[in-house]
Amino acid sequence: MLHAIYDCCDEPKTTQELANRLKKDGIGWKQILPLEIEKMTEIRHGQQEALVLCDKRKTAERLRQSGWFVIVVCHEKNREEDFFGFPYAVEEVDELETDFFIKVWQRFTKRPWHIVDTSRCEIREMTEEDLDDLYQIYQDPEVTRYMEGLFEDREMERDYIRNYIRNIYMYFGFGTWMIIRKSDGKLIGRAGLNYRVGFEEPELGFMLGKEYQKQGYAYEVCSCILTLAKEAYGFEKIQALAEPENISSIKLLKKLGFVYTEEVTLEQRKYQRFLYDETKRQEKSL
Repeated sequence: MLHAIYDCCDEPKTTQELANRLKKDGIGWKQILPLEIEKMTEIRHGQQEALVLCDKRKTAERLRQSGWFVIVVCHEKNREEDFFGFPYAVEEVDELETDFFIKVWQRFTKRPWHIVDTSRCEIREMTEEDLDDLYQIYQDPEVTRYMEGLFEDREMERDYIRNYIRNIYMYFGFGTWMIIRKSDGKLIGRAGLNYRVGFEEPELGFMLGKEYQKQGYAYEVCSCILTLAKEAYGFEKIQALAEPENISSIKLLKKLGFVYTEEVTLEQRKYQRFLYDETKRQEKSL
């Protein structure tokens, strides 16, 4: 777990108020003086449980090469420095909550983010360790009847997951997530939000293993994701696509509050396009 945050900035940007908040959540904080940086680069244990804040490119590079996870702190005096290659940069450090630091640490250590809980399921990010369960679910032809399957080559699918985590999760902060049943920790499907080329609204997608269908999981999970889309990401409109023959998915979309808008053709396949408009739903409820 994340145990400590070190402020290695030449011009400290953290305060006792932030330190107190971190301490309350079980995370230590320490100001590292410039003269102590050399000792930091010589440490060979504990880096995996800490983050360092740094505002100098040269220092940040030395710390990173020594195994530390670096968050760049930007301010007026380092605007001209090139921090290319450092994935995380912040400005107003004191305004950040503990959850931000924990999630950045999880990215560095390749741990999946917990997204949200429903009454029966946990929704979390995808990991390479999910491969076996996904292949087991996708081996049923009913699952891939209306969607693409996985790569036959598992290493290609593994690479896809790695790239997805790096390029989608890290860039957008959302994507396709795993559905985990709380009662036994079983991966039963996946669902989430993604952007599709050619469309403005993010798209809701969902899939459940055949043996977990018709038990209310899809409605439970997708309802939660739609709420999250509004409250966490500020989306007012969500689209969904379903082939005309996919009656069960269309029925679910209508139950969720989606409204049919048009028929579209993508890669020579016809889909019915549905739209979930939170603004219109609120107006109707008044």
